[in-house]
Amino acid sequence: MSNEQLDSGFTLIEVIVVTLVIGILSAIAVPSWLGFVNRQRISAVNESILRTLQNAQQEARKQKISYSVSFRTNNQIPQVAIHPMGTTPSNTDWKPLTEDLGINPQQILLGTNLNGDSIANTAITYAANTTQTISFDFRGNLPRDASFSETNPLIVTVAQPGNNSTQPLAGTRRCVVVRTLLGAMQIGREDQCNAGSS
Repeated sequence: MSNEQLDSGFTLIEVIVVTLVIGILSAIAVPSWLGFVNRQRISAVNESILRTLQNAQQEARKQKISYSVSFRTNNQIPQVAIHPMGTTPSNTDWKPLTEDLGINPQQILLGTNLNGDSIANTAITYAANTTQTISFDFRGNLPRDASFSETNPLIVTVAQPGNNSTQPLAGTRRCVVVRTLLGAMQIGREDQCNAGSS
């Protein structure tokens, strides 16, 4: 046998070291990757909420009648419905928030600070089975009797459920905030998704 044949290949030590390095890198990278994927899911659903609110606002202007967007959680599935103000959404009006996003709806926790139609509460409530609504008048503005302020705006928030499926996992909340009577909306991150704070 020549020396070239004896030198080819890997020793057992080299294989073990490479395997350990790959294992350590995987242990570091996988949680970061999963966190990134979860944040992307939450952001996609949050942008869907913003588009839904904007669509209702545009529909109100176009049809010259008041429109509402209602939110609820039904069997752990966050749902949304656009409907004329003053009407009750039918079962066919309700759509999962994750529709057309390819996201399991049970991976999303919905919360709002709504208490009635366009009335801001001082706390966010998650996984509520009751219907919460934001309405727009025929000009696309919030109704004059809407109850909120700059420091306590109307908030719809989504998050990844924590160990207790009725509370959000820290650092995963995203929200849509409505701050003015003109219905001006903005997307917010964790620190902007608290009721009763600006």
